[in-house]
Amino acid sequence: MKEREKRGREGVERVKREREKIEGEKKRGERERVRRGKEKEGERGERERKKEKRRERINREREIGEGGREKDKEEKESEEMKRKGGKERKGESEERKRKEGRERGGGKEKEGERGEKKEKEREKDRMGRGRKCKKRESKESEGREGRIVRRKEKDRVR
Repeated sequence: MKEREKRGREGVERVKREREKIEGEKKRGERERVRRGKEKEGERGERERKKEKRRERINREREIGEGGREKDKEEKESEEMKRKGGKERKGESEERKRKEGRERGGGKEKEGERGEKKEKEREKDRMGRGRKCKKRESKESEGREGRIVRRKEKDRVR
């Protein structure tokens, strides 16, 4: 009987210790928050101010640019949009692509000239282009029980 009471008391004490431990962690977390940023009072802490200053400095450097010249308004806007991950202004992406194409020396191919497309790719394009296209080859695949199943994909006419 005494042993049972002893075990019961130990259990109660253990639970009490665990509760105190949890409460202590909560208090510690609270203290940490107050020390770090004083969020409770709505006052911004020293760390926040430092971060803000750093952000402003980086933005200023970004605006001035690598060449040391101030960027024009459009360039700033496009960079900002890219940073935010949003879409660029309508028509801007095409314009940018055109510029990049010109820089690389590429350009749209002349009308009569065919590109560097390989014959296989042209063949693939011809498939699935309406009534005139060739029938697709039959596909072999293993069905259930390992036997080979052949099926012919029919052409879809749009």
